[in-house]
Amino acid sequence: MLSRQAGDRIGEANALANLGYGEVLQAQQSEYPDPDRYESAIGFLEQGLKLAERQRDRASQALCHSSLGIAYVVWSDRNWRSNSLGAVCRRHSLSEICICKA
Repeated sequence: MLSRQAGDRIGEANALANLGYGEVLQAQQSEYPDPDRYESAIGFLEQGLKLAERQRDRASQALCHSSLGIAYVVWSDRNWRSNSLGAVCRRHSLSEICICKA
């Protein structure tokens, strides 16, 4: 990550958000999705979100929040159960999705 090496925190937040978003979309398109791939994507998105919040980067925050929501919905639809995703849902104000899909 060149942004991290250059000390560009907003660029780093944006890169993590985009990487997590891309991972979620790739996992969603897979015929045989892997739960570990979602966990990895969620990790990138959570890191990006924390950094974006510190930098007040609203665009990266929005991408992280929406991507976390997509990950949770897909995760729920596939009937994978994970306490960590429920916690992600609550932390990121996705309670309506959690209630509907739980």
